[in-house]
Amino acid sequence: MGTGPDVRAAWFDFATADGSFGGSVRLARDVTGGRAVYWACVVGDGRPLVTVRDDEVPLPRGTSLEVRTSGLWSAMHTETPGEHWSVGLEAFALSLDDPTDAWADERGDLVPLGFDLEWEATALGTTAQPCLVTGEVLVGTEQIEVEARGWRGDDHGVPDWGGWSRRTGHWSDGTPLAKADDATWTPLHEAPVLADGFRLQRSLCRLDGPTGRRGAGWWERVHPVVGELVE
Repeated sequence: MGTGPDVRAAWFDFATADGSFGGSVRLARDVTGGRAVYWACVVGDGRPLVTVRDDEVPLPRGTSLEVRTSGLWSAMHTETPGEHWSVGLEAFALSLDDPTDAWADERGDLVPLGFDLEWEATALGTTAQPCLVTGEVLVGTEQIEVEARGWRGDDHGVPDWGGWSRRTGHWSDGTPLAKADDATWTPLHEAPVLADGFRLQRSLCRLDGPTGRRGAGWWERVHPVVGELVE
């Protein structure tokens, strides 16, 4: 394992085929530091960013990766290793009309946010897998049925935020995006978050490919807090 900090992150995302609704969740366990960091969000057409960020969550116990703090409960459970995962969330989240407030004072309206979602793998993988995502998302009093495509994965080690970049998506026919695919990523909805002093730009995007191919997915990239965000 080496002598560096022991950091392990589990992450999940989803997006409808047209990019009109999507979300993500990430739990990073800093075993060396004795804490965990939790992020979750939803974005979509005609709705503000609804986001949760807690950088001081007690380390989860048990195989379900259950965490609980004031205003936050979540559990990530491996139903079948390598094939099926469930994510539950009950939290008081922030509704931000201006997503960039997530990089500032995070002032927004409190709104209940809940996940009762299942990720079922559609291909084999080790650190990341494409999935079919089903279940429900609750935003305030709104109940949203989810039938979407997404990805799940595991990261090990301290993230290199200064050079971070990740793209996860599907074409509208359900085919997972491959690294070799020629695609144009057009941000539709923003879900930024502060990550260890870096601005993490997270965008739910429309994908455009050759011969009119369309899709949707998530694009993450990071730039320092100091100065303007540069593509």
